[in-house]
Amino acid sequence: MPRPDAARGTWPGKSEEFPAVSLPNGSGPGHGGPAPLQNPAAAMNDQTKRIVSIGEVMIEMTRGPDGRFSQACGGDTFNTAVYLARRGLPVTYATALGDDIYSDRIVSLASAEGIATDLIVRVPGRLPGLYLIETDAKGERSFSYWRENAPARVLFELPDWGRVAESIVGARIVYFSGITLSIYSNQGLGRFLALLELARKAGTRSCSMAITVRAPGKATCSGPARCSWKR
Repeated sequence: MPRPDAARGTWPGKSEEFPAVSLPNGSGPGHGGPAPLQNPAAAMNDQTKRIVSIGEVMIEMTRGPDGRFSQACGGDTFNTAVYLARRGLPVTYATALGDDIYSDRIVSLASAEGIATDLIVRVPGRLPGLYLIETDAKGERSFSYWRENAPARVLFELPDWGRVAESIVGARIVYFSGITLSIYSNQGLGRFLALLELARKAGTRSCSMAITVRAPGKATCSGPARCSWKR
């Protein structure tokens, strides 16, 4: 079987390769999270058929056999959103990106794949994370990351985080990964966990979490969700 990232395409309109109730004022007990919704049932009526996938999508640079790099994008929860959309399921992706051309292209690609982008918060002056893939003579891949200042890390600390919170609480399914949990600060993680509890009480059918397993001493990892997808 071919790898999920075997197919290649281009950025929209470009030649580079490319894959493929306001809450912020409240605080939940012990979490620093949002206050309970005024009308949770109303949120469910608006968003009940939608899957919300949450995490980070980054720019990918892969060195080819000729030493040149191809440009793509990837992220475990973003890849999952693509697969869900291709199956015809209503899905939106929740993250934060910058106002740069690369962030624009990620949003354009998500839209082209049928992923709703209303929960992608844009942060002026910021850039998405970047990772570099090198492949050795044995075919083993290694990863280097530059993501410390990526806006996705502060999604639940941005002024507009209440818009994301509303959709999480009203979602049919909330999908996230261990990587999602690892990128947030204590404040952001507390708010996210509080939202998951509110979503459960509001009737969200499932909160699904994918675990990434990394071999000791390796930058590579196993698990189907981690493979970077290219359009």
